[in-house]
Amino acid sequence: MNKKLFFTFLFALSFSVIQAQHLFNISLLGGVPQNSFAHNTDDFHLGLGLDVMFKVNPDFSFYLGIGYNYNAMGSKSQTIEEDLNVMAGSTVISTLPIKLGVQIDNGLSNWMLKTRLVFPTEYVKPYFQINGGLNYLYTKTTVTDETEKRYFTSDQDNNIITSKTAIDDLTYAYSGGGGLLIDAGRGCVELGVDYTWGGRATYFNKDQIKQWTVDYTGTGTYSSTDPKDIQLSSATATPYSSYTDVLYFHAGYTFKFGAPPPKKKPYHKPSSTSHTSSSHSSSSNKKPATKKH
Repeated sequence: MNKKLFFTFLFALSFSVIQAQHLFNISLLGGVPQNSFAHNTDDFHLGLGLDVMFKVNPDFSFYLGIGYNYNAMGSKSQTIEEDLNVMAGSTVISTLPIKLGVQIDNGLSNWMLKTRLVFPTEYVKPYFQINGGLNYLYTKTTVTDETEKRYFTSDQDNNIITSKTAIDDLTYAYSGGGGLLIDAGRGCVELGVDYTWGGRATYFNKDQIKQWTVDYTGTGTYSSTDPKDIQLSSATATPYSSYTDVLYFHAGYTFKFGAPPPKKKPYHKPSSTSHTSSSHSSSSNKKPATKKH
């Protein structure tokens, strides 16, 4: 019996979702660290957010969905130019000029399960939402082959020689916020604010990664299959550890998809002619009064 009720509920829910209009949003993000996170880093986060929200019931503006945000927390670029010797025994037979690109990135991503309540006003719709999920913080170094002839890589490798994550951490996150959906064309302009409470994590800030370098420390002997002479930077600073609270501002565009909402029927006043005609008919049915002599 319980199974029948469960599958009946799922069927009713899926039917309601099919009949409703849903939302897909893409937004630009700006984040400001809060509390102990702000004491360790003053990095202003810039990023991109994607959300998809499903309306649970066509007649009630309550949505369930998922969201993904990526935020850059600082980066550093470096170029290394060296000459490698091609050896035949102990004899140098050629010199290969190489050029390497180095990119160090600090990032914060989060995945959220989202609930949203939208007020069904006419053109500007306020909303409130509560979300819960995970924060992922990392610092990653990537070395790419920038030489003209691609001595170390091929196009299939996207010219990446090697990549290393110096530190990463996964923790919980939950948030609450609100915003406005402003009707525009086939969708809405979305403006909103969310406060995210993030769990404790270990991370580097942008001032630390600016001091990192990638060095060429080998013998100068060329190897096309294993460029061991390229050494990734290792963390020379002590990472920070704190809770990861962030205040996010976002602005973007929300696309509508699914079944459109039912159109409201216009209100018509009762016609006055019917009352007139009825009064005429009633008066015509009346017999003329006879005079008494």
